[in-house]
Amino acid sequence: MYPTGHAVGIKSDIGAEILIHVGMDTVTLNGSCFAVKVKAGDYVKAGQLLVRANIEGIKKEGLILQHRSLLQIQQIICKLRR
Repeated sequence: MYPTGHAVGIKSDIGAEILIHVGMDTVTLNGSCFAVKVKAGDYVKAGQLLVRANIEGIKKEGLILQHRSLLQIQQIICKLRR
C-alpha cells in the first residue's frame, strides 16, 4: 500500500503480484482523496475494501479516473515449470 493511497500492491499465496493504480497522476494528490483501509503486510480476502477514493475530489482536481491493474505473471510461470 502506497502511503498516498493512490496505488495498492497485492501478492498472492503463489507469488502472483498485482498492482492496482487508482486514477491517472493521482499520486500528486498526496493522499487527500483517498482513505486507506489496509496496511502493508495485511492478509486480504476477495471483496475486501482496500482503499476508498473520493471521486468528486479527484474530478475537481482535473485528474482522470481510469485505473490500471498490472499482473506480474513471470514468477508464476517460473514456479509452474519447476
